[in-house]
Amino acid sequence: MKTLRFREMQDENDVAGYLRIHDAVWPKVSMKFWREWTKREEVTMALALMDEKVVGALPFHIRDFYVRPGVTVKAAFEFSVVVRKDLRGQGIGSKLMTIAKRFLKGRADVMMVYRGGELTPGYNFYFKNEHYDVSYPRPRILREPRDLVERKVKITEIEELYSRENEVLKVFKSAFYKFGGYPERNIGYWRRALRSIIYQELPQTFKFFYIEDKGSLVGYAIIGKSRGKHLISILELATLNGRKDLAAQLIASVSRFAARNRCAVRVNSPDFSLYDDVLKKAGFIGLPRWKSSKIIMAHIVDPESLAGKIWRENENLKNVKVSAWSPRKQVVLHHAETHAPRKEIMLEMKDDILTRLLLSRIDLVSAVKQELVTVVKGDVNDIREVAYSLPYTPWEHHEIDYI
Repeated sequence: MKTLRFREMQDENDVAGYLRIHDAVWPKVSMKFWREWTKREEVTMALALMDEKVVGALPFHIRDFYVRPGVTVKAAFEFSVVVRKDLRGQGIGSKLMTIAKRFLKGRADVMMVYRGGELTPGYNFYFKNEHYDVSYPRPRILREPRDLVERKVKITEIEELYSRENEVLKVFKSAFYKFGGYPERNIGYWRRALRSIIYQELPQTFKFFYIEDKGSLVGYAIIGKSRGKHLISILELATLNGRKDLAAQLIASVSRFAARNRCAVRVNSPDFSLYDDVLKKAGFIGLPRWKSSKIIMAHIVDPESLAGKIWRENENLKNVKVSAWSPRKQVVLHHAETHAPRKEIMLEMKDDILTRLLLSRIDLVSAVKQELVTVVKGDVNDIREVAYSLPYTPWEHHEIDYI
């Protein structure tokens, strides 16, 4: 085989080279879009080159990712990965991963990917490259939506949302501030999200459903209808303070819209999520993972950096050193304030558990009881204190974030 070189994307020639192999595997995207998209500071990719031609690529979109209240980290989301067909099965994808882990250090705390198909080679590729499951947004389907009358909900084009992003942001934060698991919201987020790469590859028609109270926005849903498919996706649903009655009204209106367009309705959300009971009451059926799955997988790029961001200060541990050990990583979770700590606690675990711990995805007290985590030089009270500083946080998922 000819010599391969691996490096980070540099210029428009790389963009054009990637697009040539992208379009052989993924739905075609215009060169104009790709030039604009890849000029963004937060977009990059690892490349494999042979005779100076791109033969493989691993693109990233680096996002501010909300892990838990008050904690946002840099997450490099992987998307539209491709290796030229005649070169597959030769380890190029794994080498792209290796080079990406190097150049992302200092720019991203974690690599992430939205995956499906736990029984597929694609899933196994990420697992082999040390990506571990941290959340399972379950696909739920409403196969026979009902034509229900719901007069309080208004339906408009998506431009209405763009003109009211201040209100949308307020409603979203009131509903989801206590959850993690999604890119941080700010003014301009929705416009950027609905113009991202996924909606270039798989175009959709968007609608904005909303409810007002005395002229103020109190709830909304963003839906997308895939072209050529009898399917409507709820991309985001939020109500003021998470009110279930408003969510039920919005879902009823989406159901009516879908029934009149002869479409099924899909939404992805974790089990027992904020609107879980509302979705079940409306008739949504969750699909088993063996049949259809959606997973957020993560690889920790810089454990020490991430630990520094997620650790919640604790007066009772200020002179205690806390470390974590796994077969592949060792990380200091908390440095004592003095050079002579009164105690040094070591948490031992497998790599997937460490990944969850560093993303607020595991209850440490329960994990110790179950021996998912073992402890050196720490008692029960110490574990409670460390668990306070590394709290478990439920995550929510919104399909609008998918890439």
